[in-house]
Amino acid sequence: MHDRLKKHCEAALENFVAGLFADAAALPGADNFFTAPSLQVPVIGGITFIAGWDPPCLRQRVIRAIMTREKFRRAMPTWPELPLSDADCEAMRNADNVRLNVLGYYGGSLHGEGWDHRHPRFVGALLASERTPDEIRNDVDLRRQFPPCEVDGFDDESLVWRSPEIRAALRKNAENYAAANPTAGQP
Repeated sequence: MHDRLKKHCEAALENFVAGLFADAAALPGADNFFTAPSLQVPVIGGITFIAGWDPPCLRQRVIRAIMTREKFRRAMPTWPELPLSDADCEAMRNADNVRLNVLGYYGGSLHGEGWDHRHPRFVGALLASERTPDEIRNDVDLRRQFPPCEVDGFDDESLVWRSPEIRAALRKNAENYAAANPTAGQP
């Protein structure tokens, strides 16, 4: 019974997301690659796609985002809804509420990692970082609920979590840059 229900829910979500992209494919000009409008990806925004010409990976990314939001809602029922788009994350980071600020950082980090299921909850790392705004870092309620701690993969510079693959790629890019520019960073 549980497996059938799970498959039914997965199919319903896939159909919902397919409908979002199908609506875009019905726009005027979408039947021709050269005249099709460039649109933001439904639900998560940020990336653009050509109406009627969306790659399956974009649909999967939207599905992962919606599933992540639902998992968050179940795990943290007293918290506001997890933002999914860059614009919503930015608005929350700039709100006058520390919980919204934290959600803005968390949502932005998830978005940047393509809603990777390995992404940890990193509020403790956010509270431990010197780069985190003081009003978040020093919030007594947050510190009580999420003691400051280190989280493997937390990027203290940009206040996001990076997957092992992204960290390896960033290291490789830095090595390549250093090899190609041996005098970079020297006076």
